Amino acid sequence: MRKDLPWERLGESWRRASLSGQIAGFWLTVLCGAAALAGLLWLCAGRPAAIPAWAEAAYVAGLYAWLWLLCAWARRLAGLPPWRSLNPMPLALGAGLGMLCLGLLWGLSLGAGWASVGRLAQSWPQLVLQACLMAIAVAMIEERVFRGLMLDLGRRRLSERAATHLQAGIYALPHLLRSDLSLTAWLNALVSLWLTGLLLAKLRKGNDLSCGLGLHAAWIGCSSFAATAGLLVWPPAFHSLSGGG
Repeated sequence: MRKDLPWERLGESWRRASLSGQIAGFWLTVLCGAAALAGLLWLCAGRPAAIPAWAEAAYVAGLYAWLWLLCAWARRLAGLPPWRSLNPMPLALGAGLGMLCLGLLWGLSLGAGWASVGRLAQSWPQLVLQACLMAIAVAMIEERVFRGLMLDLGRRRLSERAATHLQAGIYALPHLLRSDLSLTAWLNALVSLWLTGLLLAKLRKGNDLSCGLGLHAAWIGCSSFAATAGLLVWPPAFHSLSGGG
């Protein structure tokens, strides 16, 4: 009789744990993997005092790949059904809705004098590509982790409403790990991100994340391009209206 391997026993313990234990175990594994990857890249770079750009890019790519694989493994271990392939129509609808919302917000801000039109950077085609790639990567990972795994785990032990609020809270907290935020800005960001998490959860249809993923990617891509290309200039007091957090 074959003995279970250590990671198989660990996975079985996670599957049988309470909801809080499953969530804590998942994020602890994420942090351990992130720390191990950072240490490995630091050694590969020759233990530099300043991390080179290639190592930073490799770390981000590796972290996203780790999250993707870990989320897929956790879903399989928990007996959750696999994701449906992306549906082009809801994906396009979500992206269009996201761009429309940001367009209305930015138009209102320009009309009210909360923002001004900046000078577009000459390298804007490259910035468009960078913004699109980042938007796709971040939206796909975050939707699968938060509106996917976290929401499904919560639904097994909690009511639909409680599970939706739980994933929204978990989604908001990692975005707030910044030391440069004042208490007012921190609370404002917390409420905004919480409501965003609730909205994106409502856009999930069955086992299809396409609409929410499109909306999320449009928000990230448009706000990132506007910020890096100098499309709009925001005073500090109104920067939260840029859509970039």
